[in-house]
Amino acid sequence: MTSPARRAQLSDAVTALLSRRAWWLGWLVALAVSAAIHVFGFPGLQDHPPYRIDFDVYRTGGQVVLDGGDIFAILPALAQGDHLPFTYPPIAALIFTLFALVPLGVGSTLMTLASIAGLGYCLVLIARFTWNISVRTAIGLTLPLLALGLWIGPVRETLLFGQINILLMVGILAGLLAGTAPWRPSGRADGDENPARASLWGPLLVGLVSAVKLTPLVFGLYYLARRDFRGAAAMTAGFAVSTGIGFAVLPGASVEYWTTTLLSSERIGVPSFATNQGFNGLLQRLLGEGPTATAIWIALSIASIAVIGILAWALSRAGRPADAALAVALVSLFASPVTWGHHWVWIVPFAIVVLRIALPRMTSDAAAPLPASLVLYARILAVAGALIFYATPYWLVPHDDGAEQNWNVLDHIVGNAFVLWALAFLVLLAWWARVPHSADSTGKVSPEND
Repeated sequence: MTSPARRAQLSDAVTALLSRRAWWLGWLVALAVSAAIHVFGFPGLQDHPPYRIDFDVYRTGGQVVLDGGDIFAILPALAQGDHLPFTYPPIAALIFTLFALVPLGVGSTLMTLASIAGLGYCLVLIARFTWNISVRTAIGLTLPLLALGLWIGPVRETLLFGQINILLMVGILAGLLAGTAPWRPSGRADGDENPARASLWGPLLVGLVSAVKLTPLVFGLYYLARRDFRGAAAMTAGFAVSTGIGFAVLPGASVEYWTTTLLSSERIGVPSFATNQGFNGLLQRLLGEGPTATAIWIALSIASIAVIGILAWALSRAGRPADAALAVALVSLFASPVTWGHHWVWIVPFAIVVLRIALPRMTSDAAAPLPASLVLYARILAVAGALIFYATPYWLVPHDDGAEQNWNVLDHIVGNAFVLWALAFLVLLAWWARVPHSADSTGKVSPEND
């Protein structure tokens, strides 16, 4: 087996920049202002705290459980009079009972704060697998991404709705990448970990997260790609035990969910709606709702599992396990029957990989340079990603009353921009997996080293 890549070393210039008090003060102020607006709302434009409808659904579902009701019947009216269905497995409803123990405004605020902190945790974790840096340095390095990332479309919508997307991402990345404790990455970035000796709390946590929202089950592919069958078994056990708790405490609701609710697409919205930014949504808009689009979606999903599984293996073999984990995240976004725009919170950790390649001078000099064409491609991808994910272009094309079925060519390009960008990012990861190990810690660029 080829020797694994080493973690990159930050350049002296970046290290010096991170030692400046002005850097920390400026970005901490920017983060505090951004976080305060999300937590308390825009002055004069929103309630204080803002009403977050999805959090209200979680909380109401938890309250129904405490009251002994049926979570899959029509829920009681939400705070603003809406009636929305509960779409998560029963184990999620049991967890959401915690939300019902505090007032709506308090719980909503705590959820927002936890999501912001969780996003910061994910960035620090990925940064520590990308560069050989301390936690403090990783925090300083990722402060700009966190402060600016709070305004990127998927994160903005997640915080606005009170969604759990970021917290699910925290559980997944902590389970996949953290070592003996959630805050401490293991030595896997150096390729020196024996999976048989890995702590089992990580895959058990990923199994629990998968039981809460099913889609994370695809992260079993990460363990299989690494040939970590012990981890895959532990993840399966975590999922089975968590689901079993749901059956034990809420047997009727569990039977209903797994036999009826799970198969009812109407409960989660129309698949062709513009904000469904996965393969299924793209095809339903392009070909119309019907068996042809569904068949192609299934075929593409299977193909994505195979291709990304091989890519995750290659990245893991090259000593880049965090990049392998992010590659597998693409499967969950591509293949899910419904991938709403706010599910794309993964774009923020994706940005670390893109910027690591696009800005090679962030790393110290080493023997071999990065290919100039790879760097240029990453820079184009970075600019395009910023424009696309801040603008959320699916809101810029016709999207009401089935208008998606009449999109022209330009509408399809604009309206499916998340998916198209992610396919380009997949190409970047495949290219990155082929970069020689000696170039992984370089800060140089070569026009001929392709």
